[in-house]
Amino acid sequence: MVQLKQRESVGSSFHFLDFHQLQIDTKKQVQQLTEKTTTNELARVKMPESKQHGKLTVMKGQLAEIEKDTQAADRATVGSPYYSAYMRDLTRWLF
Repeated sequence: MVQLKQRESVGSSFHFLDFHQLQIDTKKQVQQLTEKTTTNELARVKMPESKQHGKLTVMKGQLAEIEKDTQAADRATVGSPYYSAYMRDLTRWLF
């Protein structure tokens, strides 16, 4: 009879320890899930940013080409300050 009561008291302390360990494990798992979620959110936010950066780089290149073409057109336009220098260089090259 005494042994039965001792087992019951030991068993209840084991239940308490098991419950406490489950609480600790649950907190760890919640923390790990939070970290994974945060990492996934960050990756999801960064992806469109990198796509936009690529588009911006392409557009900058296109703008540089347009500016270069515009400057060349300005040099070839009569009345432009660049026209006389352009014609002078052209005549030197041709003749």
